[in-house]
Amino acid sequence: MDSQSSPIEEHTMQQGPTFSRSLWVDTVEPSRYPRMTRDNLVDTAIIGAGMAGLNLALLLLQSGQRVAVIDMREVGSGVTANTTAKITALHGQLYTDITRRFGREAAALHGEANQNAIAQYEAVIKRYSIDCDFSHAPAWTVSNREEDMAALAAEADAARQSGLPASFSRDTGLPFGVSGGVRAENQARFHPLKYLLGIARELAGREVKIFENTRALEIRPGQPADVITDRGLLRAKHVVLATNIPFHRSSEFFLRVVQSRSYVLAYPVEPGFIPDAMYYQTRQPFRSLRLQTSGDRTWLLVGGEKHHSGQVTDTEACYARLAEWARETMGLENPVYRWSTHDQFPLDRLPYVGPVSRGQKNILAVTGFGGWGMSQSMVAAHLLRDLIYGVKNSLSRTYAVGRLKLSDLGPVAGQNLHKVRRLVSDRLSSPKTQAKDLEPSHGGLTKLDGSTVAAFRDEQGELHAVSRVCTHIGCVVQWNNAERSWDCPCHGSRFDIDGRVLHGPAVKDLQKKKS
Repeated sequence: MDSQSSPIEEHTMQQGPTFSRSLWVDTVEPSRYPRMTRDNLVDTAIIGAGMAGLNLALLLLQSGQRVAVIDMREVGSGVTANTTAKITALHGQLYTDITRRFGREAAALHGEANQNAIAQYEAVIKRYSIDCDFSHAPAWTVSNREEDMAALAAEADAARQSGLPASFSRDTGLPFGVSGGVRAENQARFHPLKYLLGIARELAGREVKIFENTRALEIRPGQPADVITDRGLLRAKHVVLATNIPFHRSSEFFLRVVQSRSYVLAYPVEPGFIPDAMYYQTRQPFRSLRLQTSGDRTWLLVGGEKHHSGQVTDTEACYARLAEWARETMGLENPVYRWSTHDQFPLDRLPYVGPVSRGQKNILAVTGFGGWGMSQSMVAAHLLRDLIYGVKNSLSRTYAVGRLKLSDLGPVAGQNLHKVRRLVSDRLSSPKTQAKDLEPSHGGLTKLDGSTVAAFRDEQGELHAVSRVCTHIGCVVQWNNAERSWDCPCHGSRFDIDGRVLHGPAVKDLQKKKS
C-alpha cells in the first residue's frame, strides 16, 4: 500500500479529511489474530498489544517465558496507531525539571535509558528484518519567544549532563520565526505499526499467544493471578497492564496523571520542505513537526492543540486551529490525514512502571509516558522484564508507582476538584434538546422519552442512543464531534456511537437505549 494511493487518500486529497484516520493505519494491512476461546495458563499475561506490551513480550520470549498478549481490539490499534512516532530521549524541557526534583543522578538514569532505547529499537529491527522506515534524525525543542532562550540553553546543558548528545543553537533551519532551541543528535523515527506488526509476526511465529478482540474485565490477585476476560480465564504468574491507563486499582494512578488529547495533520510535501529533523515547540499552543517517507511519498506531520481529555466538545475547532497555523506559517493546504492521540502526563514528569501496590507485586503496570511513548515504552519493557525476574534495575525506584507523596498532590487538587464538580453537576443538568430534533451527523446529550441520553444521528438518519453515564466511575460523557465518540471528562474513557469502549479505563460498554 505504500507505493500507491489508498481509497481514502484519493478522496481526501481532493476534499480534505472528513473523519479521523492516521497515516500509519492507512498504510498497513490490518492484523488478524484470533479471539481467546478457552482458558489459558502462562508465565506472564500482558494486557495491551501496543508498543510497551509487545516490546516486553519479545524480551520475555527471548528469556524463555510462556507469554500471552490480549487486546480488546487489534494489535497497535490504541495509542500506538495515533502517535507521531518520534523515538527520542529529548522530551521537551524535561531534564532541568527532573534534575531539580530528583537530582542529577536520576536525570542521568532517565537520559541514558531513553538514549539507549534508540539503539535497542535499531537492534530489534535489524535482528528480525523489520521494514518499518526507521531512520535517524536530530530532535529539537524550540521556542519562538526570545525570553525562553536562557531556559532552553539551560535545558541543553542539563540534557548533555544526562547523557544526551545535546547542544543549544539559534539556527533551527525552520522556514518560520523560531528563536532557537535544544538540538539532540542521533535520535530516530519510524512507522510504528509496521514495526509493531513485524514484532507480532515474530512473536506469533514462536508460539507467543496473541489474542485480539479479547477484553480484560477484572484482575483477581493471587499466586498465580487471574485475568477475567469476556472470552475466558487467563491465569499467569505475572500480569502486566500495558493499556495506556491501567483499569486495575485505577485510583492509584488517577491521582498521579493528567489525561490529555492532542491532534495531528498529515500533509504531502516535497522532500526537503523543512529540514530533515523532528521539532517540538514548547509552551502553549505547543507544536510538533516531523517528516515521514512512506513509499515514494513524503509527509509532514503537524501536531498540537493539547487539552484535557473529554473537556473539549468542539474538537473540530482543534483541527481547524492546527490547519490555520500550518497554512499561515508554511502555506500548507488540504491535509490528507488527521488523527488525535491520548496521553497520560505524570505530575513529576517521569513514567510509572512497576507493581501496582506492595501487596500485589506480581501485578505490574506502566503508564505516564507524557507524550514520549516510543522511547519510554522500550525503557519500560526492559524494566518490567527485570522486575519480573527479580533483577536489580536502577530505574525501579525512580519510576515506582507509589513514589508520589501526599505533599505532591497540590498540582492536581484543582484538577480533581473539577472532576468531582463535573461528576455532580453533569448528573444534575438536563438538556433542552430532544433526540428527535438532532440533525444528521450531529450528536449530544438530549432528551429521549423523558430521560437524558447520549445520542448521535448518522447520515442515514438513524439515531444511536446510549447511556450518558461512563461505566468507570459514573461521570457524564461528552460528545467529541471530530472523532465521533463519547469522551469522559473525568478519567478519559472513550466510547463509540454505539457505546463500545474505545479507550479505558472503562472496561464495560455504555448501555444502549431504545430509540
